[in-house]
Amino acid sequence: MLNITPIANNIIIDVDFNADLNKNQYVWRGLESGFQDSEIFFYDGTKTIQISNNQTDEDYAPKLDNGQIVWYQYNGSDGEIFFYDGTKTIQLTDNTANDDSPEIHNGKILWYQYQSIPDTELSQSEIFFYDGTKTIQITDNDTDEYNAQFYGNQIVWEGIDTVDKGGDTEILLYNNGQTLKLTDNQTYDSIKTIEENYIIWTSFNKITFQDKLFLYNGVTTIQLTSNGYDYYFDTDGKNVVWLDNNEVFLYDGNTTQQITNNGGNKYNVQVSGNKIVWISYDNLSGYDSEVFLYDGSTTTQLTNNNVSESNIFIDSENIVWQVDNFNYSTYTANNDIYIYRNGAVSTLANSPKNEKIISLSGNKLVGAIDNTYGYYRTVDQVFIATWTDDTFPILDNPDQYGASYSDLIDEYGYNLEAFNQHYRQFGIAENRSIDLFDEFEYLASNPKLIEVFGTNGKEATRHYIENGYKEKRPLNTFQADQYIASYEDLIYYYGGYDYYSGYKEPDLEGATFHYVEFGYIGGREADKFDELSYLAANSDLIEEFGFDLKAATKHYIQHGFYESYYRPLTFDATSYLAANTDVIDKLGSDRAVATKHYIEHGYNEDRLRSGNFDSLQYLASYKDVYDEYGVDSQAAINHFVDYGHKEGREKDIFDEYRYLASNPTLIPIYSYYSPYYSYVNTYGATIDYLYNGIPNNLPTTTFDPAAYLQANPDVATAYNGDLTKASYHYVQFGYFENRETV
Repeated sequence: MLNITPIANNIIIDVDFNADLNKNQYVWRGLESGFQDSEIFFYDGTKTIQISNNQTDEDYAPKLDNGQIVWYQYNGSDGEIFFYDGTKTIQLTDNTANDDSPEIHNGKILWYQYQSIPDTELSQSEIFFYDGTKTIQITDNDTDEYNAQFYGNQIVWEGIDTVDKGGDTEILLYNNGQTLKLTDNQTYDSIKTIEENYIIWTSFNKITFQDKLFLYNGVTTIQLTSNGYDYYFDTDGKNVVWLDNNEVFLYDGNTTQQITNNGGNKYNVQVSGNKIVWISYDNLSGYDSEVFLYDGSTTTQLTNNNVSESNIFIDSENIVWQVDNFNYSTYTANNDIYIYRNGAVSTLANSPKNEKIISLSGNKLVGAIDNTYGYYRTVDQVFIATWTDDTFPILDNPDQYGASYSDLIDEYGYNLEAFNQHYRQFGIAENRSIDLFDEFEYLASNPKLIEVFGTNGKEATRHYIENGYKEKRPLNTFQADQYIASYEDLIYYYGGYDYYSGYKEPDLEGATFHYVEFGYIGGREADKFDELSYLAANSDLIEEFGFDLKAATKHYIQHGFYESYYRPLTFDATSYLAANTDVIDKLGSDRAVATKHYIEHGYNEDRLRSGNFDSLQYLASYKDVYDEYGVDSQAAINHFVDYGHKEGREKDIFDEYRYLASNPTLIPIYSYYSPYYSYVNTYGATIDYLYNGIPNNLPTTTFDPAAYLQANPDVATAYNGDLTKASYHYVQFGYFENRETV
């Protein structure tokens, strides 16, 4: 079970919060009632106690150890150290110097004291130590000390050498009145992390701009790296991890191993036992980051999304991190906390505000919720999240998981807890996806449901589990790519081209949601785009895609729409059939079938796509067709493809020469003759017949070709008695030569 318990809501800033998770105790700097000033508050495991109460001075940086607390109080001129021993508060310092940054361990306290340098406006720091009974000044020199920490019952810090010794920093260790130099060199040594017996530091050479990584284990110093660029360090007291030139390295107490070798911008590497986690920017986009886990043998990518992860923690089986949802338009943050446990990622804490991880220990996490205005936050709320080993994974949308599998619907019906339990007990081991059901595609595929549910995806999912599954309703008959291709505005908004980034994948999810939210109610058709026709109309696409209709639609969205000034959109299947009557004989006159035939066969067979059928000639050839359709070219070719060819009709049996010869007054209109150049306008003759000849019952066959050849033996000789050429000769020559026709 997951429990989230608020601890306090008056914390000024979460860096002034300190926790002892093992004892369930917490201390913080908070605003007292009335918001006059900041005070120190302590939750002892059962109740909250206000430790300080001065109303004027400001209290800072509380630290907690085993129920004891240390902090410093600033009175307007200098800081003093205060100690709460579990029952009473003791003021450890009372001077004119500035004492601050205390640390506590096993009742022992260390802090810095900033002392003024005489005759200057400068100050230098010294380290002081309270051993439980008395205060000891550990350092007394002319340089500054930094980064003092407890190392067990010892103290370690960074000290600056004097100028004559190089002016660089060294690592020093104090134990029972003795100070030991762990380093003594000409480089800048900097403590990175301390855990159990390990002190980890880097030694930076300002000349070569390279560093070396060192480890002190309580007995000896071990050099882990040389001449590299090491950063992001962590240790669990046994293993040490770090990054060097964007690769992960591990020291297991004996040897150093390189864990990764793939580049990328990595950061925030952490270790717990044989597990290492880190965050790396996506190699493809370069903008968002993902979480990776190395389990001792295999590296697994735990996330794959379009957001950025940060602030990762690991402790044993628990891996937690933040997902950063920063809104740059409003300058607000809404970060959420996620956990990887038992083989899956789950949401651990999310709200409309901004969650942040403070610390993790076992099955317990301390987090803060702060003002969403990032840097301008005022008061933090701190909470504790606890869980059991079998709590996770928790599905964010168990209904989606249930709707994804028919066996779960059969077994559980609409039972969200059963879905969650099934996923934990079986789904992970069976490698089931947590969401294969698209609720908006379900709505778009069943548009009448849009009238009931609108864009309520939760109710749509419930409807499918409770009703749609049994009714065998379609899940994915809606095709978002077809919907995009059907409308110019959708191509611009959801299509695959961006002015700044160039070609990209069409936003199918966005288009589906548009149809559910606006398209169906607005009367838009789900599919007006004929991808089959588009593919057949563009032979280069047939070469590239074959019969891949999805690829054709995507091409139109990404390219074809913008190339419409030269790229055809449709294929004339009727003309293709009219030009290839054997296809009619084999497949019938279905235009889609014909279009498919051209893509799969006709193109490679170099078949004509059109060109050998004249609709006007066909109409002139068959008066019954003319009587039914008039002078309608498309109706004429449709008639031939759908009926005429099957009825044995020819494409053209109209003799325009004989028509003119039968109506000699038309010959001067459509025929030109001279000794140098002659022609007959047969197209004009056909048009004349359709618009003049038929309406006025002009004859088409009163001219007798045989009689003409008999009356003109020279013509008969020239054409070898060919009757079909007799009409032509009379119209082109005979009429103008005043030849006899009988």
